[in-house]
Amino acid sequence: MVADQPISQEAVSAAVKALGLEHPTSPSSGGRFESEQMAQILALLQTLKTSVADLKEEVAGISTKVTAQGEELKAAVVDVPTHFPYDSISEVKRRAETIEATVLRLRTDIEGRDYKEHLTGLQEALRDTRESLMSGLPQSMSQSK
Repeated sequence: MVADQPISQEAVSAAVKALGLEHPTSPSSGGRFESEQMAQILALLQTLKTSVADLKEEVAGISTKVTAQGEELKAAVVDVPTHFPYDSISEVKRRAETIEATVLRLRTDIEGRDYKEHLTGLQEALRDTRESLMSGLPQSMSQSK
């Protein structure tokens, strides 16, 4: 694991430079760098290194978990039946069709009765008109001569 490896001198130099501290060999430090500061820097770097390694492990764990959940979801989607049980839907559809057929039959029956009575009335009116015309026609012809 990365956190178990010792910190190199190059890493220490880069950290000192990044923190704006004097490097142990810089001329302004007079060639000396306090061991306490070096120990603090090394401790900070080691803590940082450990934290980064821990974060890397957590991210890997989360990635594994998310991948597993994704696979579970994919499997769940695959297991969803492509057809649903249509028994109850078919039953409702059958009942609706039966009701529609009954309504159409009643409508036809009712419309047929209304028209039958109406047509019967029209036929009687036509018969009466015809009879009166036929009976009146010879009289009007005899009067017109």
